[in-house]
Amino acid sequence: ADATATDSIPMQLYKLAHNHFNLNRSDDMVVMVIQPTAGVAGKSTLIEDLQTKPLVKVDTDQELVYWVKNITGKADTAVVDLYNNGRKFATQRVYLQPGEHRRMVSKYRPDVPGIQMLQVGEKTVLAKAYETATDKQVLKITTGSNRPGDKLRDLSGLKNDGQWIEETRRMLDNSISTVNYVRFDNSPSLDELEEEITVMAWVYPEAKQSMADIVSKGDFIVFQITGGKLSFFAGGWGQGSCDVPLPKDWENKWHHIAGVCKGREFTVYLDGVKAGSFTIDRAVNLSSKLRWVMGGNDEFPDQRYFKGKITGFKVYSAALSAAEIEQEMLPME
Repeated sequence: ADATATDSIPMQLYKLAHNHFNLNRSDDMVVMVIQPTAGVAGKSTLIEDLQTKPLVKVDTDQELVYWVKNITGKADTAVVDLYNNGRKFATQRVYLQPGEHRRMVSKYRPDVPGIQMLQVGEKTVLAKAYETATDKQVLKITTGSNRPGDKLRDLSGLKNDGQWIEETRRMLDNSISTVNYVRFDNSPSLDELEEEITVMAWVYPEAKQSMADIVSKGDFIVFQITGGKLSFFAGGWGQGSCDVPLPKDWENKWHHIAGVCKGREFTVYLDGVKAGSFTIDRAVNLSSKLRWVMGGNDEFPDQRYFKGKITGFKVYSAALSAAEIEQEMLPME
C-alpha cells in the first residue's frame, strides 16, 4: 500500500518581498517575506568558521580566514573588525545581499613568540607564534597531584587539555581489567602536522610488559614497549621503527624517553642520551585525525595499556636537537 510521510525542513528566507522555491521538483511555492514591524533584533551579520594555521612564524604574514553572512532582509555593507590579543589590527568591509555568505581573507603578522588569540565578531581561534623549535610545543602535560576523572590542563597555551579516564574493560584475551589512560580531543594544533615531530615523557614502569603503548596517536605515531625494546615510529607502523634495548633498571624507576622524527630519520633518546636511530624510505606528512592517548592507544581499546606512571608528556611540531631535548626534559614536573 502507498504511504505518505510527513516531515519538515527548517529554512530561513532573508530577501524581503516574494521568494520562489520548490521541494522535490514540486510546483513553485511563493512566500512573502516582510520586515517585522518591531524591526530585527540582534546583529545584522554572522561570522562563521574562523581559521588560521595553529603554528605561525614570528614576523611573517599569516592568513586569517572566515565567512561573513548578511542575516537581514536588505542588502548592506558589513563592517568587520579583526583583533589579535585584544588589539584591533584590521577592519574589513564587504557589500552583501540578503542572506549572502562570503569567504573573507585577512593578513596578520605576529611580532613576538607566544599565543595569538584572534577574534572576529564572537568567534575566536588560537595560534602559537614561534621563533625556535622549542617554541613549537603543542602539548605539555604534567600529572602532578591529579587523579583519574580529572581534566589535565595543557601548559603549552593551546588548550589541548586531556581527560584522565579509569574504566573496567574486557580485554583481547577475554579477561576483565581496570585500565587508566589520558585521552586528548582532536584540535588543529595536535592534528595538522608536517614531516617533523618530537615526543617525550617521563615514565615509571611498574611491571614487566611484552607490549604496551606509552604514548600514541593511534597506530600512526607511537612510543611503545615491545619484546624487551623501546620502540618509536611516526607515519604508520609499516614505515619501520627505531628500536632500542630497554635498560636493565627499566622497571620501578623514572626514565626519560624522547622520540624524534626528522623527515626520513627516527631517533630515540633514553635518559637524555641518544640510544639509536633508524632511516625510513621516504618522509611522510604526519597529519592525522587519530587522537593522542597517554598510557594506551585509541585504535586498540582492548589491549596495549601501559602499567606505570607517566608525566612530563610533551609534543613539538619540530625535530628537537640533542641539546634541546636535554633542556626540555627538565624539570621532571
